[in-house]
Amino acid sequence: MAALEDTKSASQFSRLQNFNVFTSPLSSRLLQSDQQKPLKSDETTQVKEYKGIMQLFKMLLHLAFAFLPLLTGALSLPGILDHVLQLVNGSIVPSIDGTCGSKANYTCAGSTYGPCCSSYGYCGNTTAHCLSTHGCQAAYGQCSNETGDIVTPTIDGQCGGYVTCAGSAWDGACCDRFGYCNFDATYCLVENGCQKGLGRCTQKSPDGTCGGIHHEAVYICTGSPFGVCCSETGFCGSDSLHCGLSCLGKFGECLAPSPDGTCSWDRGYTCLGSEFGECCSGHSWCGNSTGYCSVAAGCTTGGINNPYLGVCNIP
Repeated sequence: MAALEDTKSASQFSRLQNFNVFTSPLSSRLLQSDQQKPLKSDETTQVKEYKGIMQLFKMLLHLAFAFLPLLTGALSLPGILDHVLQLVNGSIVPSIDGTCGSKANYTCAGSTYGPCCSSYGYCGNTTAHCLSTHGCQAAYGQCSNETGDIVTPTIDGQCGGYVTCAGSAWDGACCDRFGYCNFDATYCLVENGCQKGLGRCTQKSPDGTCGGIHHEAVYICTGSPFGVCCSETGFCGSDSLHCGLSCLGKFGECLAPSPDGTCSWDRGYTCLGSEFGECCSGHSWCGNSTGYCSVAAGCTTGGINNPYLGVCNIP
């Protein structure tokens, strides 16, 4: 595979070396308007040189934008060379600024602004951009004749209708009832209004599994009868094997109410909801007296909210 990439890169470099900046389709288009207009008698040689420099600057600016994907790591060297060769040969390339169409000579396909080119020449993923009946430009991106056919990835974290979290920067999130991509398991519950088909909705575990490890469906432990914590192996429970630092916090709690009076992230127990008291002392024991609840005495909340190790209600 590496040999094929090297061969492809060498071929592309050879094509670039043979490229004549003054005879390429791109430079020809940039210079065409000036070539078609005869110079006025009062235009000096300096004016001609200035125009030539400005046209060359425009072309170099386009080439600089073409190299941006390499700087951000979005494309490999062979990929960026393909991009540059498309540009200098007059091919249509993905939009770098959200514009599209024949005037901009950019396509929305492969851009970060949305896959559809609207009748006004802008990329996006709404029905105003993607419906053929609204003037979507099929030559410069994706279009559809039916509203139901359009399901495109979100570009701003909002979802709903025909905009999904899947395949976007929020891939793996659910589309909550408020229309936002969300990774919180509670917001992603179907019973809490998660919008099916637009992301990963969750359900309370019906069989003790969690995290989407054992099933395609995503189950959480919060509120299930099997325990509140989801272990790193994908099972619900409420002991130190399931809770603590190694638990999967997206699919349940990571601290269970203490069954023995101890409290710590290492053991996975919190004093909240336990019968031993609501405060976790500096020695990791639950209680309700000053020795447990006083900050001065070492009471700790744990510093992590999922949930806290306890309360500290005395200075």
